[in-house]
Amino acid sequence: MSTGLRSLEEVRIKLKQDAETAVRMRWKSTEPVEQGEVGKDLPRGWVAARINDTGLYINGLAFKPADWKNTGIPIIRIQNLTDTTKEFNYASGSYPDEVIVRNGDILVSWSATLDAFLWNRGEGVLNQHIFRTIPAEGLTHKAFLLILLRNAIREMGESEHAHGLVMTHINRGPFLNHIVLIPPLIEQQRIVDKFNELMSLCDQLELARIDREAARDTFALSTVSRLNTPDPETFAADVRFALANLTPLTTRADQIKHLRETILNLAVRGMLVKQSPSEEPAGELIKKISQAKHKLLATKKLKSNTPITNSISIRTETNLPDNWQWSSCNELFFITKLAGFEYTKYFDLKDYGDVPVIRAQNVRPWNIEEKNLKYLPIKSSKILERSSVTKPCLLITFIGAGIGDVALINPNRRWHLAPNVAKAELFEGCDSLMNLKYLVLFFNSPVGRAEIFKHVKTTAQPSLSMGTLRDIDVAVPPLAEQSRIVAKVGELMALCDQLEASITKGEQSRSRLLEAVLHNALEPA
Repeated sequence: MSTGLRSLEEVRIKLKQDAETAVRMRWKSTEPVEQGEVGKDLPRGWVAARINDTGLYINGLAFKPADWKNTGIPIIRIQNLTDTTKEFNYASGSYPDEVIVRNGDILVSWSATLDAFLWNRGEGVLNQHIFRTIPAEGLTHKAFLLILLRNAIREMGESEHAHGLVMTHINRGPFLNHIVLIPPLIEQQRIVDKFNELMSLCDQLELARIDREAARDTFALSTVSRLNTPDPETFAADVRFALANLTPLTTRADQIKHLRETILNLAVRGMLVKQSPSEEPAGELIKKISQAKHKLLATKKLKSNTPITNSISIRTETNLPDNWQWSSCNELFFITKLAGFEYTKYFDLKDYGDVPVIRAQNVRPWNIEEKNLKYLPIKSSKILERSSVTKPCLLITFIGAGIGDVALINPNRRWHLAPNVAKAELFEGCDSLMNLKYLVLFFNSPVGRAEIFKHVKTTAQPSLSMGTLRDIDVAVPPLAEQSRIVAKVGELMALCDQLEASITKGEQSRSRLLEAVLHNALEPA
């Protein structure tokens, strides 16, 4: 059957008759489609119509939560259209047949989610913000009408007709007035058949893509895992394998995180830069730090409520280079925190005060975040010398959501610590014996994070005490190697930033950047 102009006129007459007998139908006659509204010549047998010509569109009832029951007839809400796992609410009562939905009905969501759906979950009553479609007889096949409506809604969703700041919706008038192009019924069927064929192919391609991505993720994670837990006997072969399979390793931005962790992991295991046998071993550095520390204790220049011993770490794992050594924070730092002081009552109420206070929420891995700082007036800050931050040091959160976060601060003014942040300072005279940039790098590496969390107390609120902070072990390389590691990691992280940006933009330079990162990061030291 062809849908010429006469058939369209006949459809409109029938729709008007059906609308007059409906209980909840607001129907207006359709304005004719002018040639200028279409903007192109139509294929033979096609007709330009409006959505209002394709059927009756019945809006649902305004059920309130107070109307919901535990049993009765299911209320079909938008969430039941978009997610088949959502449970139904129920209603009881007698409702007009127009708002009763049955399997095979076309439903149009015109608020929040803009789409058309074919219902197949049993009988229910229609909620507001959804149209139930009663197709016009003889104008369209139902399967073609569903495709037609989905395309029309997509067009409207991208136009000025979709509006709303909180919840996007399309008004009834513009929706029904939207122009659609309708082919003869026999061609509609061919279109539906081809559409279903192509959608089936898309489904197959999507399943293949999911399987491919899962295999790619497994491959990438297993490859990176071998590099993150290096076996000296196979490491060179593992590196060659990674370099020979560059493309699958990082194809998405989230995979760059694994690459960054790999770089840090290799750095603090002595596998990123070369060692030099002529450099002073880390054990000698630690002895010098110990001597400086005890000289300070002897002259009363250093005071601590916790005994600082002269013990040298006897950790004997062989997973470090020969001239590296494990040491404890107690051997390397003076660690302290603010205690017994209600500092919050001194906070300046103005937007800007005198002395900024670093709280746990300001300590992020690597750096200090200066958003939402609180301030102390200078008068009150004079009694907080113990928690004053006036020179480069590490800050560590030891309680709360960000427990174990370590940042480096190099203050250009005076700061103070809140009670939930500890500071780790190099002993006086030891600034030339340890590189703070290496230490913050270590604590933010997978190895360093594991060392920190060995000492976290898993109570109702996980925490670190001053004692457990001092017991955390650090892998210490020779001083000159510390500087080489910091420089190399900085260079590679900058390349990772570029790589991440190129993936986001889909640039072709991604593969060249990836190759540069991996060759620099994974060539054996």
